[in-house]
Amino acid sequence: MVTGMDIVLTDLGAGRTYLLLHGGGGPGTVAAFAALLGTHGRVVTPTHPGFAGSDRPDALDSPVALAARYVELLSELDLTEVCVVGNSLGGWVAAEIALQHSSRVSSVVLVDAVGIEVPEHPVPDFFALTVEEIGRRCWYDPTKMIDPTTLPPAVRATLPGNRAALTAYIGYGSDATLLGRLAGVTVPVLVLWGEADRMGDLDYGRAYAQAIPGARFQVLPHAGHLPQVETPEELLTHVVAFAGAPAAATTDVDTNALWQNEFTTETPLAPSTVWAALVDLETGVIPLASGDGRALDGPFVVGGTITATPAGLSPLRSVILELHPEQAFATRTSFNGLVLTLRHTLQPTPGGGTHLTRQLQITGEDAEDQGHVAGPRISEDYPDALAEIITTAQNRA
Repeated sequence: MVTGMDIVLTDLGAGRTYLLLHGGGGPGTVAAFAALLGTHGRVVTPTHPGFAGSDRPDALDSPVALAARYVELLSELDLTEVCVVGNSLGGWVAAEIALQHSSRVSSVVLVDAVGIEVPEHPVPDFFALTVEEIGRRCWYDPTKMIDPTTLPPAVRATLPGNRAALTAYIGYGSDATLLGRLAGVTVPVLVLWGEADRMGDLDYGRAYAQAIPGARFQVLPHAGHLPQVETPEELLTHVVAFAGAPAAATTDVDTNALWQNEFTTETPLAPSTVWAALVDLETGVIPLASGDGRALDGPFVVGGTITATPAGLSPLRSVILELHPEQAFATRTSFNGLVLTLRHTLQPTPGGGTHLTRQLQITGEDAEDQGHVAGPRISEDYPDALAEIITTAQNRA
């Protein structure tokens, strides 16, 4: 798709809107992640002018200029409540978008962004690196790096233009004023960083987060400079949880789940009473009869976390994905190549009672192989869990 402003973009999905910005490697570095994110919302992914054979006006010669153009694009497409997600150069542009104070932007996620200057933690000159050095600096597992010589001829033909566009945008590679200007950001910001990123190391990432008022910093394991390529499911969990989900989508079934089941029960108790019991059990206010531990880490909000410790097992961190009082509550947990989404929905019955559903969905890179084994084992006590919620609610009524 080409907009009236001659920006080439893809537009996928529906619901919560994301503006996804690629880095210096070009739009191909986010294409697969855009498709994945598109199962959870609407994803608009522009190609930075000059990349992938597109034209670049002379006026577009910096991340600041590119950010201003993208803010205009949001207006052109009449997008609101947009979560801007950017990786590397795209993260730099996303930070500049945050500084534009557009009312159309609701939050920003910076994924291994570049652009700031941090004493003693310099970003290397990308143009001076060999292919092998890029692999060591950008990948958790360098053996998984794509060899440019194996790309299709049409893609290889765009590489010189990509390099020229990258040179035009970043010039000498950083902006000495950006770190100080980030104090002016007013939207919520999440800074995500691959643990093995050696383009900008962890301290560089922490400096990015510390410069932004209220920003959160999260390290992504088993990832380097391109988490959307190496650990897309883990990145997806954090992005979706931070951005939140539209209320209309809270009870939808994820048709892309590779394994799922659900259990239901009804009670004459009102949704408000059942909701209070559910929340107290799931956040650890009331101990679970199973012996599994729960502990709320910080505020009870979308994007917050709960540490879950199954009896006899190591602790797992669950991200609060949806939170609509007396209607729906969902968490997402990632481990061993699986992504577990546990969703509770409460629907009022005609007599003033509650229809309660507990649903488990499993996705992730190993879901096809392991979901049918792990799912039944994980959910075998779900009927007992529902009964415990109802009993707790009855004791309070």
